[in-house]
Amino acid sequence: MSYFALREWDFDTTNVENLFKSLNENDQKEFPFDMHTIDWEKFMGIKYLGMRRYIVKEDDKTIPYSLKKMNM
Repeated sequence: MSYFALREWDFDTTNVENLFKSLNENDQKEFPFDMHTIDWEKFMGIKYLGMRRYIVKEDDKTIPYSLKKMNM
């Protein structure tokens, strides 16, 4: 995991952006994958909760203690 967690990754989304732009308005509403409309702060919060639950195997009951410890 450290290999992936400790490196910076750049992903080129040009093809995805061009694909979205090529869709008509109805298809854009039906398939909303415009990367600019994603709430990245919310996404990252959900991502870290998932990592905590399924990779680190920590129980959600320990979140308040972990937040308190992190803020010290």
